[in-house]
Amino acid sequence: SMLQFSAAGRQVGVAAAATSSSPIPPLQNFRGVTLLVAQLPVAHAVAKQEKKHMLFGEEWGSAGARITLDQERPAQLVIAFYPDAQMSWTGVPAESPTVNLPHHLLQVRLPILVDGQKMYQSSYALTDEDRAMMIHRLGSGIPAKLANFSFEHGGVSTEPQSFTATRRGLRVLEATQILDAGAVDAHEVGHLFQDPDMNWWTPMTNYIPVRSRTMKFEHRITKANITSARKIQTSLAVQHSDYDPLYWLFEDLTPLSAYWIEADLEVSTTSVHLIRPPAPALGVMPEFKINALRIGGLPSEGASFSPEEMKGQCNNAATFW
Repeated sequence: SMLQFSAAGRQVGVAAAATSSSPIPPLQNFRGVTLLVAQLPVAHAVAKQEKKHMLFGEEWGSAGARITLDQERPAQLVIAFYPDAQMSWTGVPAESPTVNLPHHLLQVRLPILVDGQKMYQSSYALTDEDRAMMIHRLGSGIPAKLANFSFEHGGVSTEPQSFTATRRGLRVLEATQILDAGAVDAHEVGHLFQDPDMNWWTPMTNYIPVRSRTMKFEHRITKANITSARKIQTSLAVQHSDYDPLYWLFEDLTPLSAYWIEADLEVSTTSVHLIRPPAPALGVMPEFKINALRIGGLPSEGASFSPEEMKGQCNNAATFW
């Protein structure tokens, strides 16, 4: 059976909101998507750091909306394959035909509250398609970076028995011993799609107000037509690294629950601009682990950037490694 679940989409209370041109269509349809979704407890370290280091963009956007970590909900680790992803344009955005970019996407969605409304925000992402990477970063606010994805199948099952994401030779994430635990009703997994996303735009100009006095977010609402849902068991492992410190986001890598889902997704995206409060000192930057997760190439430990170095980073609005 096919059941539809949709994110609640009430108006977010912001100081200023506007829809602007985007490299992605405002409404996207992804057919035949397969997703492994695991719910994991958010690390205590994230809760301690969130108000100090712009984990959710809240330090620059707090004049328009209050964004905080929702400590009552778990994080979502999502590994998805999009075989039919009409998510880009062949030429001029909104004036030319769309183009299909099949790709895998790994996301960590952290639970947030935006003026009290339950939402999620993608704080880490990997993909195996370079054009999809740029579109996710610049159009969806999903901070995707390039990685290699490998799946191991066994027997007659079409579902993988293990998964590995590697980046620069680092085993960023491994999911092994993926075991089928039986079919579940679509209503049991519908809640995974019911809260919208509020992602903050990735380029460095959103860190420091050198070009704009507004903070750009992408508000995304997902409708899911679920065609199949199965509960699974899996073991997760991450390799510690200064450059992709995925371990830092989770208190425990034992899933609270995990599912294998097949669905058609309809995603609507609206750009939201929040008026920034008066800027603090230029030396205030996100904590290094957050930089490493969103941008890459930066160590998770070390001295803060100098103002001169930060200005140089801002001159390259799409700096990431």
